[in-house]
Amino acid sequence: MTSTFTTEFGHEYEQERGRWLRRRFLWYAGVSIGLNLIGLLFSTALVVFILATGVTLSVESVDGGTDLSVETGITEDGLDPTSDGLVPADGAVQGTDGDDATETGAGSPEQRRALGFRGALVQQFASIPALLIAIVLYYNAFRRVKRSSMSRDELLSLVSRLIIYAGAAGTVCLIIGFESLKWIAPDDYQALKEVGFARETGRAALIGVMLSHFLASLFLPWTPRESLRPILPLALLNFGVAVFYSWSEPQGIAVAILLSLLIAVPGLAVCWLRTSRFRSKFHFKMVTRRYGEMKDELDAARQIHDAMFPAPIEDGPIHMRYAYEPMRQIGGDYLFAHRVSTGVGESRGLMVVLIDVTGHGITAALTVNRLQGEIERQVSMNRAVSPGKVLSELNDYLHHTLAAHSVYATAMVMKFDPDEQTVVWASAGHPPGFICTLDGNIRAVESTTIVLGATRGEHFTGIEETLPFREGDTLLAYTDGAIEAKNIDGRMLRIEGVEKFLAGHCKAEQRERNLPAALLEYVHGFRAGPAQDDSLIVEIHQPLK
Repeated sequence: MTSTFTTEFGHEYEQERGRWLRRRFLWYAGVSIGLNLIGLLFSTALVVFILATGVTLSVESVDGGTDLSVETGITEDGLDPTSDGLVPADGAVQGTDGDDATETGAGSPEQRRALGFRGALVQQFASIPALLIAIVLYYNAFRRVKRSSMSRDELLSLVSRLIIYAGAAGTVCLIIGFESLKWIAPDDYQALKEVGFARETGRAALIGVMLSHFLASLFLPWTPRESLRPILPLALLNFGVAVFYSWSEPQGIAVAILLSLLIAVPGLAVCWLRTSRFRSKFHFKMVTRRYGEMKDELDAARQIHDAMFPAPIEDGPIHMRYAYEPMRQIGGDYLFAHRVSTGVGESRGLMVVLIDVTGHGITAALTVNRLQGEIERQVSMNRAVSPGKVLSELNDYLHHTLAAHSVYATAMVMKFDPDEQTVVWASAGHPPGFICTLDGNIRAVESTTIVLGATRGEHFTGIEETLPFREGDTLLAYTDGAIEAKNIDGRMLRIEGVEKFLAGHCKAEQRERNLPAALLEYVHGFRAGPAQDDSLIVEIHQPLK
């Protein structure tokens, strides 16, 4: 994966995460507002209910002991309606220091019920301002995010502050509500403290923080590390509250520590699962989209690449046709054909250049595109340029521009002269071609020099050779993708395989109508599996007059 693609991938990944966080935050804020509204209505109703029942709790010291008195809705006749008229109107329920403490003494159901009502009253009364604060905070955050465009970091910062402020408001309001009893109703404060109300409230606050974090993690697509930003301050705050009210109880401190350690575990698990799923889903989406884009780009590049190839030549004294099968959509094989002047002075001759660049795919195709321009320049400047000169110029070009990137090429340059009845060629490390004569003989067209780009110009010589090329003769040239095809046993077709194929199609009565297509089909039949290299097969034929 290239650095450009990696950078683009990371940029789009962060953009998608930002858009996803914004959508989910709006849902989270809306749900939080709704839940806090429901909690506000419930707390208000519960406070009204408790106050309407007239439940009070007072604690008085009697003879050095504790006298707990419960009043629960006394009737006008002075009797408690819940006691079938057996309890006096003053509702005094005496507890003693001895063993004869009755059911209505200290720890009796009536006392516990009264303490429960009082604790619930404190909790619900303290939660009302906290819920109001939370509603205002979430509503303002919802409006801000809805109306403005924020980066993901800005949104995460807003979310963290929102959760911290709302959670801290709940804890502070609860502490203020409980501690205010010290001045408003000191007896109630002491009684609730003795039964562990404050300690249990601190633990409940820790559990509340855990539930808040879990709820936020269900909605917000943040990473586990990001989710810890708001939870740590709240956990420390509520841990301090729990420890403060459990200071005299080592067991209570241990429970507070345990709850503090476990407080973020459920939310972190949700964050990890969601982040992993999102990353996998985004990767799949990105790769799929990128594959589609690259496929479209390669299709367009294939059209441009194919447009560089010459059209088959079916007229004149020299004919030419070919078959091309790139390993991928585009490849590193290239064919150039251009009519050139002969001794007669007309464009009766034909210059053919067959190139095979190392590698395949886009890199090789880009190299081919540059070499094609260099060949066009040479031929256009000198129509009588020789094959050896073309090779020398191509070698210099490759050596000074692409060899530093380990890009080399083999090439065969052929110049056909129907008037002289010859073919002059120069081959730089290219697989040998074959001339099939009219009488069925086969002659090899061997390489004459080393591969292009491997050495500097003064050490490179574009050696030329000449062979007869008469009417009825055919020259078959190809790239190494044809001879390197492997069968199911891993054996290559090799040059001998091409020569064997040609021997069966060389005589005039046996010659195929389209020799390149026939050889490519022969390669397909021999090969096991997909192509491992580009294959380009060219046939140059001098027809009988």
